[in-house]
This record gives sequence, C-alpha cells and structure tokens, in this order.
Amino acid sequence: MVRVVCQGVTGDLSTEIKSSSIASEIGLLNASKSMYSEAFVRYQASVFQHMFLRLLERLNS
Repeated sequence: MVRVVCQGVTGDLSTEIKSSSIASEIGLLNASKSMYSEAFVRYQASVFQHMFLRLLERLNS
C-alpha cells in the first residue's frame, strides 16, 4: 500500500488525491488504487523519485 505524508496529512495516496485541495490545485490525477499500484510495479523507483522531487520543488516555489 502506498502511503503519503505531507504537511501533517497521512493517508492512502488515492484517498488523499480525491480529498485534497492541494492535489487538485497542482493537477494530480484522481485514479483508482489499482492504477497507482500497477504504476509502482511497472516503473523503476528512479522515475518516482524524480517525480516526487519535482513535486516538492513545485510546492515550495
């Protein structure tokens, strides 16, 4: 299961994206849990590391 912790918010990634105003503002895709699970299995960890760093940069700018 993928968990996310951001500014004191902890929960499942798919749940947080559905309910977070920040996720909506920055354009995160509201997708099914299976889509996120498949993506984490299909792609190398370096892809997600790069995406996460870019997201943090965007949130901090």
